[in-house]
Amino acid sequence: MEIIVGFLVLFFLSGIIALLVRSLNKKAMSEFIAKLANFDASQQIINGNSGFAFDEQRKKVCLIENTYGTIKARVVNYKDLLSSEIHEDGQTIMRTSRSSQIGGAIVGGVLLGGVGAVIGGLSGKTVSADKVRRIEVLITVNDTAQPLHSLTFLDIETSKGGFVYNESIKHARHLHALIDVLIKQADADVK
Repeated sequence: MEIIVGFLVLFFLSGIIALLVRSLNKKAMSEFIAKLANFDASQQIINGNSGFAFDEQRKKVCLIENTYGTIKARVVNYKDLLSSEIHEDGQTIMRTSRSSQIGGAIVGGVLLGGVGAVIGGLSGKTVSADKVRRIEVLITVNDTAQPLHSLTFLDIETSKGGFVYNESIKHARHLHALIDVLIKQADADVK
């Protein structure tokens, strides 16, 4: 019985420590964003060790990561946002991309035949399950050195439709919708 009680206390304390570390990471990244030159965050979303902020006036986005206490941020223009995807357990459930990317699928189909059309027109499969372990938003930017930025909204198995799942997917959809709006604004400025 003492071992079980000890295990429960350890489990409880590790959960509290994890929440504290997460809170400190969020605060440190938020302060880092606030100190960026020529960037005034209109809105920011920070989860775990990564975050996303945007400056509506300057039409810029900040992609931020905290890796073992080292914070790195990249600031890119709205026009450099290429796509956003919400993944549930590795499967794409929602995707948006720049309108100019649609032309790439058509050109790919003409140049590469059927294979190009398939590559250009790939979409995620819909998977129905009662449990979900991971929800993340993947952001693709026009940067060959580091084209992908990821924010994790759920990293523990939970039931679809439950409180934890609903809150996680709500926040992921909010970020995805923001990126969709920013991409559309960038496309409108180009035309």
